Amino acid sequence: MSRKTKWSGIILAVGTVGALLVLTAGSSQDKPLSISFAGYTNVPNSVRPFAVFVATNTTSKTLSYATHVERKTEAGWPAHSGLEPYGDVHDISAHQEFKFLERPPRDNEPWRVCVVYSLLDDRWGQIRKRTAEFLRAHNFPATARRLYRDPQPQSAVGPEMSK
Repeated sequence: MSRKTKWSGIILAVGTVGALLVLTAGSSQDKPLSISFAGYTNVPNSVRPFAVFVATNTTSKTLSYATHVERKTEAGWPAHSGLEPYGDVHDISAHQEFKFLERPPRDNEPWRVCVVYSLLDDRWGQIRKRTAEFLRAHNFPATARRLYRDPQPQSAVGPEMSK
């Protein structure tokens, strides 16, 4: 093996490892959705103002989300299990900021806004999903599970508020 070939191989290996590290570091997100309180609306003749929140999808995938107001109880804050019970579901593209309104409770008890979301599959995720569905239909459930798992709903909460 010539000296030139050896160095080319080393440079190629280091470059490949570096590229993999960059790709994996960019794909992991600590907080896929960030939420902040922007203020209250000033609407004349309104029973009470809306709270305005700004959220940002920090992932490289589209996400579906629903929002609602949570109330703190003696047991603490409620847990979340999915998108269905929370009303209208919306989609937001990757790396996009969006605003939403919530009507705060009338009393002074602590509350916060919660965004329950699920990351949608990209093109390759959709292909894996269709392939897994085919495998399940043809009695290969273990292989299908290894190939694709449905995205699980997650939640992000805004700051604790009180009037």
